Amino acid sequence: MKKITRWILTIAFLTGFSTLAQTPAQLDGDAIKAMMESAQNMGKDQKRLKALVPLTNELLINWLPESLGKLDKVANSVKEIDPANLGSISVSYNLVDEPEFITSNKGGEELNARNKTFHFEIMDGAGPTGSALLSSIEMMSHMNAAMSDESKEQKEVSVDGIKVQQIYDAGNNKTDLSFIYKERFAVTIDGSYMNPEETWAKVKKMGLNKLMDLTE
Repeated sequence: MKKITRWILTIAFLTGFSTLAQTPAQLDGDAIKAMMESAQNMGKDQKRLKALVPLTNELLINWLPESLGKLDKVANSVKEIDPANLGSISVSYNLVDEPEFITSNKGGEELNARNKTFHFEIMDGAGPTGSALLSSIEMMSHMNAAMSDESKEQKEVSVDGIKVQQIYDAGNNKTDLSFIYKERFAVTIDGSYMNPEETWAKVKKMGLNKLMDLTE
């Protein structure tokens, strides 16, 4: 049960705590319409997914590429988020030849801005537990609204027909992505020291299209 809460936190990430605090009057008409349509479709999608068998963590782990361009899979970074109830794993990739900290001009230690890290998490929405979580993620993601301040921008983008919640923190050069792939897989990505273009380049190297071959 404790590991399932990890995906509850993922739902919170997808919605954004600030957006969850919004009143209906603060949500725009398109967001409300999308929420209503999502609620209508949720029961149908959940029933379909509930009847499917989720991919095993072993299959998901074997699917992971060993590298994403110059980023290599970090040893021992692959984790099974909830091996008992969900097909769900996480993994990190980084520049193995770059240390996490470097010596600053003042002689102390500082974070190495070249130490790019790509953290990837995926959950299969098939089966009773996965379908329930995925339905909640899908409906609540429509509550997100575009927001920005001096250094951070949150917006919905469409990439290859996929609706994605994208947050870019320019001050820290960090990109967060969250989306549902092929109406089945919930994906969250953190790109540290990576702008959106760099992060999306690594997403494409993941080969998400090969996931559907595993479901056949």
